[in-house]
Amino acid sequence: MLGIAAEGAFVVALLVYAYQLGGIVEVGLASLARTLPAGILAPFIAGLADHLPRHRLLVAVHASRGVVVALLALAAALGGGTALLLLLAAIEGILASLHRPSNAALLPALAHAPEELVASNVVSGAGENLGGLAGPAIAAGLVTIFGVGSALLAPAFAFWAAAVAIGLVRPAAQPIVAPGTRRSPWGRALGGIAALREHPSAALLAGIGMTQTFVRGAMTVMLVAAAPQLMSLGEQGIGVLQAAIGVGGVAGAVAGSAFAGRRRLSGAAVLGLVLWGLPITVIGLVPNAIVAIVVLAVLGIGNAIFDVGIFSLIQRNVPNRVRASVFGACEGIFMLGIAAGSLAAPFIVRQASLQGGLVLIGLLLPIVALVAAPAIRRADLAAVVPERQMRLLRGVSIFEPLPLTVVEQIAGSLEPMAFGSGQEVCTQGDPGDRFFIIDAGRAQVELTGAVVRHLEEGESFGEIALLRSVPRTATVRAEQALKTFALNRFDFVSAVTGNPQSAVIADSLIGERLTEDVGRS
Repeated sequence: MLGIAAEGAFVVALLVYAYQLGGIVEVGLASLARTLPAGILAPFIAGLADHLPRHRLLVAVHASRGVVVALLALAAALGGGTALLLLLAAIEGILASLHRPSNAALLPALAHAPEELVASNVVSGAGENLGGLAGPAIAAGLVTIFGVGSALLAPAFAFWAAAVAIGLVRPAAQPIVAPGTRRSPWGRALGGIAALREHPSAALLAGIGMTQTFVRGAMTVMLVAAAPQLMSLGEQGIGVLQAAIGVGGVAGAVAGSAFAGRRRLSGAAVLGLVLWGLPITVIGLVPNAIVAIVVLAVLGIGNAIFDVGIFSLIQRNVPNRVRASVFGACEGIFMLGIAAGSLAAPFIVRQASLQGGLVLIGLLLPIVALVAAPAIRRADLAAVVPERQMRLLRGVSIFEPLPLTVVEQIAGSLEPMAFGSGQEVCTQGDPGDRFFIIDAGRAQVELTGAVVRHLEEGESFGEIALLRSVPRTATVRAEQALKTFALNRFDFVSAVTGNPQSAVIADSLIGERLTEDVGRS
């Protein structure tokens, strides 16, 4: 929350400072500088969260952002010009692009059970919304009372405080990356783009997301000018308007959660687009401060609903193996959308006036929603969701303590394997290379030729050889046509040993099975 509040306060102070230097054109350039380099680099640097200790990376990011913002505050106090403003805004934007990927990667390492991960996501989302409310509001107050220099300095201290707080975090060990799976930044970036080309539904959704961020970028630039010119809110009015979006975001978190458990999410994406665009059009038609605050709160609700729909649909439309690369590419695509909107805003205003520009960009998203709704529904129907695998995994005690994100990753890695009646699935004394879950059929466990157990749908086997690094302790044979899902050794061991509770459950289960099998043989 502290980092998000600092970011919200900084953006407001940055845009006010830019407006003071050169009006709406300067605001557009400042927003462009903060988002364009970050958008270009985001696909290349998004993988840092997977290869560096997440909490240390977050500490470094926040501390560095504090330094950059403090330098900008100093530049403002000394009368620094546009070039320095654009340079520091670009550096801060690049650092900011590391914040959310690192935070998202850190949360699963802090949660010890699915319920804890859900709770941490709820708290994190609420913190982001509260930060999005508090930061701009505080910045608006500081600009009004002390001027833009103080409004720039305050978020610097907030970033440093966030760095100190994160430094106190002690997460679990960093997950092991499978040998040969590390890729260069160039490979990650190209991999995400290639994956989008291979999955047209995901590419379409990313394009819709880019349209929304284009409108976001243009709207932000226009509101900086609209606050003093159309609503008599003064230069600090952008902070009040951004805080209104934060208020809506807090309410939207509740609305968004209503969609979170649904199988179909196209409705959330379409509704979010409409609720994003229409409030901007209303501001253009009725440029009144009270009206703007109310409709921007509605926009905040729409933003929360849209995020649930679009991000979940993108995730569901690509296989697990390429999701990280895809989201790295999307991070860049969305930031480039903001950059394009920031660049276009002054030209739109020049051609259509400030009010006309707000009306036009606001109408863009409802039109996109109307035109793209059938395609979004098709993407929803084509979603890659391993529901059967997820249900089977949830029934295995070893996987119960794992975070939901890890279970989904495992589900995407399961390989279907079929065996005929009487065929051996694994043989006593052989090396173990897979863990198995029975999808359909029946199998028997043989110890030195004697049948000691029968296994049915939902039951699992093969963990002893993998976790104890010993040969197979028994033979498993299909009693009838058998369908299984298999998980390779590395993925299984990494998932189980990476979670203390899973490791304890696995050890207990192994002990029970060995004792039972010996007693029955």
